Amino acid sequence: MKFDLKEDLKRFIVITFAAVLMAVNIKTFVRTGDLFPGGATGITLLITRSADMFFHVKLPYTVVNILLNAIPVYIGFRYIGKKFTLYSCWVILLNGFIIDIIPGYVIT
Repeated sequence: MKFDLKEDLKRFIVITFAAVLMAVNIKTFVRTGDLFPGGATGITLLITRSADMFFHVKLPYTVVNILLNAIPVYIGFRYIGKKFTLYSCWVILLNGFIIDIIPGYVIT
């Protein structure tokens, strides 16, 4: 795993911006429109909404999302690479925390 400080810093800034943009998208369009996107994000939203609706339990998005992404992260670490996995973990964590923190806005 080779580090190039300038390139890695640029990549870190871009993926941080992407994580923030994803979180804003989920809070403004997906949740307020009662939509379910594909992948782990959609399954996470389905689980959190179902727990709230049927069991009256508010599950934090971040915890469910981390649990669902644990196996893909492990596979990425083993077969793709450590740097890719670290960036992926950063996106998963940052995206989840921002989704749990910011309020949802309805945009029409």
